Formats: sequence, structure tokens, C-alpha cells
Amino acid sequence: EDEGGGRCGGVDGGDNARYRTEYLSACGCLLDLALEDSATNGQQVQALARLGGLCSWVASCLEDGGEGSSVLRSLMRESVASEDEPTDEPRQRDDGIRPGKRARQRINDHSGLLTPEDESERIKLLEAVRAIATGVPRPGHGVVGAGTYRDGMRGWVALAREYAALATVPGDGDRRGLEEVALYRAKDGEVASIEHLANTRDLLDDGGAMARIFFV
Repeated sequence: EDEGGGRCGGVDGGDNARYRTEYLSACGCLLDLALEDSATNGQQVQALARLGGLCSWVASCLEDGGEGSSVLRSLMRESVASEDEPTDEPRQRDDGIRPGKRARQRINDHSGLLTPEDESERIKLLEAVRAIATGVPRPGHGVVGAGTYRDGMRGWVALAREYAALATVPGDGDRRGLEEVALYRAKDGEVASIEHLANTRDLLDDGGAMARIFFV
């Protein structure tokens, strides 16, 4: 489709918009039938939804210094303030327990992402996420390969969950690429998890991530 509203394959932007609306409406009717049938049989209904545009969204947030993503702000240290002066002693927690290995990670409340306190690990995670989003290999690497997706998995899953939350009601200014998530959410579906590398056909568009939806 032509994002700019021009002609694409003989269909202009207005026709594309109408087609999308009618298509989603038809899908909604079919989904209602499927949900009704599954409820009758006592089955737990699940679905996988594409997260189209995830890569471009992450790349855009990266260009803006993490703006628009709490996950990236955490990884880029934009939202992390120096609460105390450096000390050789372990920081005392409120519960009186000395922090161990797991405590040396910051928890991003919005995504569940554990941001490594170790600087080298944080940089490795951020560089992997950047490579997945932009398609440009990490420094010292020739390709965006399996190792990059492995090293960036935690960050990419957290970003995918954050992106899925941007889905709105279908047809109401919905974000292009999140139509499936929006449709499922309109039918009482909830994002239960993010499947990493579930869609390897569109790695440059969504980094392989898909949202698993449970209907409640």
C-alpha cells in the first residue's frame, strides 16, 4: 500500500482505506462466529497477531533519543538518574537485604524488561535492538544474524509488548500494522505474551515478533 495516499496497484488511497475498513469488518464477523463456536465447545481461544511497523517505530524512537518508549529510555539511560554517589559498598535496599546478582538489574515497570546494570550487557542489548530495528549490523558484525536476535530478545520482546499496547479501536485512527491486534482487542482479546521470531518472513518490518492473544 502507498502510505502517502497515492495510487498503488490501480487503487488510490481512499479506496485502500475503504477496503481496509470493509476487510476488518468482515474479519470481525468471522471472529465472532469462531469465538461463539469455541465457547460452545469449551475451548480457550487464542490467536497470533502481526506487529507490522514495529521496526520502523523502534527506529524512530531511537532517533528521538528514546522518546515514545519507556523501554528504550531505560536502555539508553535517559530515564535513569544518579540516585547516589558511587560507593564500594553494596546499596542497602529498603527491606534490609543486600542486593545480589538479580538485584543489579533495573525493572522497567511498563514492560517487565530487566535492564542490566552491567554496562557492557546494557550496551550489547541496546546494540542488538538497534540492529534488529534498522537492519544495520552491530559494530564488528557483518550481518544481522541469529546471534543478534538472541542477544536482543529480551529488549525486543519488551518493545513488541509496548508497541502492541498502541493498538486502538479498528478504524478509529488505528496505527498501520496493528490492525489485527486492534481487532482482537475490540473482541475482548488481551495480549498474553510476545512470540519471538514467530514471523521470520517480515524481519525488516516486525523483527519476527508476533503477539499471542487470549480471549477472555
